[in-house]
Amino acid sequence: MITLAIDTATDVLSVALEIETESGRGRLCATRDVGLKHTAGVMRLVDGLVAESGIEPTEIDLVCCMRGPGSFTGLRIGMATAKGLAWSIALKRDLPAPPIVSLPTLDVIASAIPTLSSIMVLPVIDARKKRFYGAGFARGKKVTADLDLPAPELLAIMRDAGKRVEIGADAEILIAGPHASRFCEEILDGHDLVRATPAARLGSALAMIPLAKTLFDSRGPDKLDAGPDYI
Repeated sequence: MITLAIDTATDVLSVALEIETESGRGRLCATRDVGLKHTAGVMRLVDGLVAESGIEPTEIDLVCCMRGPGSFTGLRIGMATAKGLAWSIALKRDLPAPPIVSLPTLDVIASAIPTLSSIMVLPVIDARKKRFYGAGFARGKKVTADLDLPAPELLAIMRDAGKRVEIGADAEILIAGPHASRFCEEILDGHDLVRATPAARLGSALAMIPLAKTLFDSRGPDKLDAGPDYI
């Protein structure tokens, strides 16, 4: 199975390609941390990975992209690109539906963090105006909804969630996502129990692939009218 992942949800653009065969699995990934210039860069990265792998674009079996939350324009660019590729693959191979799956951004970011019983994970994305998109995860499970709040309020909700899942209000909170450091700068107190992941700006395209494959196997492709989730 060949899977292409496109992450344009934030200012870190990443694209990944996985080729899985009976003899093994190979992965290619490209990341550009140059700001919101995805229109010019996303297809260059896709073309580069396809050329390096030696496959034809129509051999791709599944295309996945971020559904949101994230940059309004970035989400639209990613979904439009993924849908265009998936439609062309479906037409070329006479598939019943475009092979595309969109994924919740915060869940993808959290999935890349090792599950530890004593640590909570808070993936965040800068939503501007001193607010952040964020969601809490504990022991590998989502314990809050996707939220759009100032950093101190998100942190308070995480503390409450820690009590609810019996980790504790004083558990260490690992901040993930490309704007983790920016989030930490906005926190007014409790900073000694909060730290940003060192790999915050490496992009999330590789983390999308196993989630997308599982979702595609369990319920098939997105509906034709699926669109971004802006919260």
